[in-house]
Amino acid sequence: MKRIIIIYLIVVFVLVSGFWFLGHSVFGNLDENNLVEFTVTENQGVSQIAQKLWEEKLIRSKTFFLLYLYFSGNFSGLKPGTYFLSRSLGVGGIVGRLLKGPLAVETVIYPGMTLKEIDDRLSEVGVLKKGELVNFNMDVLLEKHLFLNSAKNLEGFLMPDTYKFFQSSSPETVAEVFLDNFQKKTEPLWSNQNDIYRTIIIASLVEKEVPLPDDKRIVAGIIFKRLSVGMPLQIDASVVYGVCQGKFLDCSPLTAADFKRDFPYNTYLYKGLPPGPIANPSLESIKVVLSPQKSSYWYYLSDPSTKKTVFSKTLEEHGENRARYLGL
Repeated sequence: MKRIIIIYLIVVFVLVSGFWFLGHSVFGNLDENNLVEFTVTENQGVSQIAQKLWEEKLIRSKTFFLLYLYFSGNFSGLKPGTYFLSRSLGVGGIVGRLLKGPLAVETVIYPGMTLKEIDDRLSEVGVLKKGELVNFNMDVLLEKHLFLNSAKNLEGFLMPDTYKFFQSSSPETVAEVFLDNFQKKTEPLWSNQNDIYRTIIIASLVEKEVPLPDDKRIVAGIIFKRLSVGMPLQIDASVVYGVCQGKFLDCSPLTAADFKRDFPYNTYLYKGLPPGPIANPSLESIKVVLSPQKSSYWYYLSDPSTKKTVFSKTLEEHGENRARYLGL
């Protein structure tokens, strides 16, 4: 009997060692050129997972996969979620990923990025499918986030920051993360007198027009002055947004004809604010709009070489600055 037990233990040791070795040494590296999107759902059994892995050709043998789980003591530790796997990982690599859970993707959203640009960024890293954020139905979140009441889409409310999202997340989950962050960071700024949507529109204009903090405050004051007297805002960035259909990246330089085109975001043709934000402003730009600096200036332009904003008190002075800095 003792001899039988010893033989049994040896066999078990060999099997466990063999499965562990095969699972970790056969293949083992993620082939990023041949990724397969693989989802493990809640309450899905290991046999179902093995079947699906085999159907996706991520493993060669369902039996080997199940035996590997059993002898490695991980028969019930696989976590639900969406993964990106390749056959080259081997059974050990695949099991390791399914044990850790879905990988989070760290994504930086920079100040001034637009809704469409953020949608592109998230689709590139596999967080969402292209268009899901742009076409997101905000009705499901209006009750929790009342500041969206006047908004037509999420433009302006995707607070620039560093985020971590799981790949293949739902649009609602992603939107909720953005909006929770927006609410957390801006809530102390608002009062009953604040028109939040109007503030975000102006902040987005300031964000795209002016890079330096001190200049932003003056430009915010100029925008309010122009609005108060019914003067066209004549903001180039809003024209770019309209001409390039919600994007600034890879947009061709504006032409003289673009400023004459009839569309709602053309602040040369239409007085008042554009119909919505033209980007997602930083917290700094939002604060600037809530405390603009009064000045005697009515006009401004950006020096192409220094990015410094050049201010003018009169149209004549502005014309001189355009000739000097822009060659116009």
